[in-house]
Amino acid sequence: MANDYLLYQKFTDTESAEAFVAVLNKNGIECHLQDNNHAYVKVYGYSSIDIAVGVNITDRELKEIISNPYEWGHLDYQLAKHLLNERGWEISEAAIKAIKNEKISELSQNEKASRVKIIAGYILALLFPVIAILIGVTIQYNRKILPTGEKFYIHTAADRKHGRLIILISITWICLLFIYFFFENRY
Repeated sequence: MANDYLLYQKFTDTESAEAFVAVLNKNGIECHLQDNNHAYVKVYGYSSIDIAVGVNITDRELKEIISNPYEWGHLDYQLAKHLLNERGWEISEAAIKAIKNEKISELSQNEKASRVKIIAGYILALLFPVIAILIGVTIQYNRKILPTGEKFYIHTAADRKHGRLIILISITWICLLFIYFFFENRY
């Protein structure tokens, strides 16, 4: 009979495991606690999805998962969709597609680079050009990957121009310093 149970969750202490077992039992889920120097909860006849169904999740929480599909795992998203359908909240594929398109649109917005970061980049281009190159590169080349796999630059085109200029000033300054120190020691 013990082999018919599915290992559901591991705990580091017995008290937490016993509290979790109490919640499962309260929701009518048959389970037992197995303690071999670690606390394990094993559940009989339930997959992990069935266990989640047994625990109270409000419709509002499920709708939050549906409205933020890329912030939750695939399993959580599918489970939320399934539970809402079971509870009478029919969500059409068109609505889901619209939600996903809206999220993609939100995620693909360019961000403005911090004015402090840009100003620090220009100042550091003269004082510590190697550090300024790193700042310029992060402004110019940082990209984000959308859940669709599409890549785009994080910062706006205007900020990326600042990043290029910071890199250019820093490299020019390093070259001038190198030339200065090279020829200063020669004469």
